[in-house]
Amino acid sequence: IERERESVETLKNIYNEYKPYNYHIILPTSMGKDSKLTEHIVQLTNIKYEAIFNNTTCDSADVYREVKNRGDIKIITPKDSSGNNLSLYRMMENGTGIASRHSRWCCSIFKEGGTKQFCKGKDHLMFIFGMRNEESATRSEYQDIWYNPQWADLTWVGVLPIRKWTELELWLYTIHNNLPINAKYKKGYQ
Repeated sequence: IERERESVETLKNIYNEYKPYNYHIILPTSMGKDSKLTEHIVQLTNIKYEAIFNNTTCDSADVYREVKNRGDIKIITPKDSSGNNLSLYRMMENGTGIASRHSRWCCSIFKEGGTKQFCKGKDHLMFIFGMRNEESATRSEYQDIWYNPQWADLTWVGVLPIRKWTELELWLYTIHNNLPINAKYKKGYQ
């Protein structure tokens, strides 16, 4: 319950700091455990937000089914210069290379790139991300407010309300509070 209180307080404080500038709140969701916890925290604050799903074109059927069943999530698929939807598999077939944990070009195109296309020309955006410090060495240095280097001089800001949560805390809280769990986890996906 302490983690919940800390996350809600962090989010409210940052939101109130930026509120005078009329920031539009965007909640990117992958429909995974971190995203679902983050959305729950946002709902506890009563902050109004727009949920978006960055279509990587390679998520599991469970993820796509859940996104479509929600109905309130805007699906973002990045486009090429001709306006056609990009596809991870077509890009790999056309020589872009194999996307992997060590070759993360797919995130730059399908997550960050899709969001940048969707938000092009918009100012004063606050993104509420479900990134946690323990996820990687890079993320271990992240603070409550995070700026993506790709945003350059844009008036966009990222907030990381669950960054201090451990995997164990996240799962115990999710189960204790009966938060929805994506079916992919029940099939063994991480």
